[in-house]
Amino acid sequence: MTYNERDIIRIFRGDFGIGSAWDDVERIRIGDTDMAVNIDTLVRGTDVPESMSLREAARKSVIACASDFAAKGVRPLWGLVSVGMPSTYKMSDFKDVSGGLADASMELGCHIVGGDTKQCAEMSITVCLLGKGRPGPLRSGAHIHDAVFVSGPFGMAGAGLYMLLNDMDGPATYAQSVLRPTIPLEFGMRSADYMTSSMDSSDGLSTTLNEMAAQSGTSIIVTDEPIADGIKRFAVKSGLSMRDIVYNSGEEYEIVFTAQKRDIPKLYSIASETGTPLTQIGFVREGSGVYIEKDGQTHHIRDKGWQSF
Repeated sequence: MTYNERDIIRIFRGDFGIGSAWDDVERIRIGDTDMAVNIDTLVRGTDVPESMSLREAARKSVIACASDFAAKGVRPLWGLVSVGMPSTYKMSDFKDVSGGLADASMELGCHIVGGDTKQCAEMSITVCLLGKGRPGPLRSGAHIHDAVFVSGPFGMAGAGLYMLLNDMDGPATYAQSVLRPTIPLEFGMRSADYMTSSMDSSDGLSTTLNEMAAQSGTSIIVTDEPIADGIKRFAVKSGLSMRDIVYNSGEEYEIVFTAQKRDIPKLYSIASETGTPLTQIGFVREGSGVYIEKDGQTHHIRDKGWQSF
């Protein structure tokens, strides 16, 4: 394969006449009103482990789409869903999917107003969310000397997926991070004005940091790795690479963002009020790429996160 997902997106955006650069949430304007819109698709074969119920999978399809809204500081208010299901599914299966979609919409304060159903060879759920307001910080706004933050630790989803796929015992929080992911929506909405750039981390921390650095024309230096509790032990026990779990697993719906030093106290105040485990992991520097600088050594973090193609 000689192309990747970015190449494909550029083809579509070029034909649509909307430019080659893109972000997590698109902005549209209706009269004098700014609107935020995003769309995402969940496919059974690539996004749903066998141990995940249909209700959990349907809920996840909405949460994954809303994660981008959290990173842009906008609450999703309305949603459309397109559900494809095999003919072998029972009415109880449709009820489970409907229940999962309703679960997520209630959690987010978002109303699903309609959609479409279709018979397909494999279950898929496409979710389109809309919110009122201009999407907040872009991926491209990081400045030299900005601080780099994450809204939570990394590694639990990667470890949890490994546990589920291999029927392995481990911390329940790891498996739950896969089966019932959450997003820091309130923190994102209240903090967006203090962010210079931001992006959700669902494709993997390495992808997110590299994308933000590239679009901002800077490098990002990680000095404090956001490793979740127990991940180092889990990696040793499982024979896995700790950094691969932390940086490349994906499916962690955190906000990765940059901010000016003067706004750090305010951000920690909002984090405390919203129960968000905010961590400063590094800073922005001149150059390009993403690097860990620790114990006098430098490690290059390449983009090895999730790619659809």
